[in-house]
Amino acid sequence: MSIVLGPYEIQNIGVPQLWAGAEDSVSPGNLVAAIESPDKKVPVLLVPHSPDAMALKVQSKLTVELFLGFNPASKKVEFSPTPIVWDVDRSAGEGRYRIKIPGGGLSWAVDPAAPPGQPISLLPSDPDSENQVWKAVLLPQE
Repeated sequence: MSIVLGPYEIQNIGVPQLWAGAEDSVSPGNLVAAIESPDKKVPVLLVPHSPDAMALKVQSKLTVELFLGFNPASKKVEFSPTPIVWDVDRSAGEGRYRIKIPGGGLSWAVDPAAPPGQPISLLPSDPDSENQVWKAVLLPQE
């Protein structure tokens, strides 16, 4: 995939009504949630580091730069002032990705039985789980 510059929203494939967003405020340490509400989606800019690794920078008007990072203790995706370079596994098919912690076997995941607003978790990678597969949807340029 060649990277098209611009903001993206990140959608889950297994539960397509869920998107990466903020249930509360977009602040350092707050959890990234799987949300349905369009006004709670959090657009990100893809910052490539290699063909299969990138940081996800929050596009916002905040005075502090934020990225989608993770908390190793809770195994949850959270907003972080420190860039995290995620491994991007393209084995799920064209335009479908597993977003993994760097050098680890944990992937972004949602629980299909949990309600919207659940935090995006980091679970052991499962090649058969569509709930660990995501796509990046380029937003229209204004």
